Parts: sequence; C-alpha cells; structure tokens
Amino acid sequence: MTMIATTEDAQDGVLALLRQILPTNGYQTDLGARIFQTAEGIPQETASPLAALIGWRDEDGGLSGSDGRMTRLTTDFEAYLDGIDDESRKAAHRLTRDLKVAARRASPFRRKQVKLSALEVGEPAPGDNFTLVRFSITVEFEERFT
Repeated sequence: MTMIATTEDAQDGVLALLRQILPTNGYQTDLGARIFQTAEGIPQETASPLAALIGWRDEDGGLSGSDGRMTRLTTDFEAYLDGIDDESRKAAHRLTRDLKVAARRASPFRRKQVKLSALEVGEPAPGDNFTLVRFSITVEFEERFT
C-alpha cells in the first residue's frame, strides 16, 4: 500500500482511483480515460463520460501522534455525459455505480478511508445537451509533517 503522507499524495491517490474506472478493470464505463485536473481547457470534442476536478477542502481531524495529524480531504468533481435522454440517464446510473465500486476498492487507500459523497445527477439547463453528475470523494489519512 502506498503511504499517503500529504494532501497532495491524497489528491493524487483520488485521481489514480478514478483513472482505474475502465472496462478492462471490470467497470461499466471508461470514465478513467478522461479525468481532468481542471475544467479549464477541456477540448470541445472530448468524448464522454469525462470528469473534472472542480475544488477541494482540507479539514484537520486532530492529532494522531507526535509527527502527524488526521486529515480529511474532500475532492469535488463534475462529470459530463452526452445527451439528456433516457440513454444518458442509464449512462448516469452506470457511472454512479462505477464510482461506488471504485470507492469500495479504495486503492491506494484502505476501504474505511474513502467515502463517496454528494452524488447528484443534475437536471439539464435549457439548451444543454449533456447530463451533469456531481460527486465528492473524501479520504481520511494521517498527514505527516516530518
């Protein structure tokens, strides 16, 4: 198991967790092929589903020992699926199922350290031709300062 020592390590671990969401790894979608660290500059012709990191929160969880503190890092994402019809709704269900499975597999974290939260499928705005899925992944780990 990889040692998660900093918030940067934890965020890299969350991105790695999402990048494993591929049919070759037993998932129903290929979201892992299109994980972006920012919503800026995503090419218009990018296939869906795709997800972009839109923000994160770092919360101090208290002392865990002489050289570390428990930390909770919540990373927020938006995933986009083509279309707003019944097929895109089915794709959204497949995607949310894949996210739940990925959180349970939890590599490089232990399972109890990972929580999928704030899973929400949004209603398309007038004129939109995509379905938006918002989700957050929270990981708890011991942050090392030495």
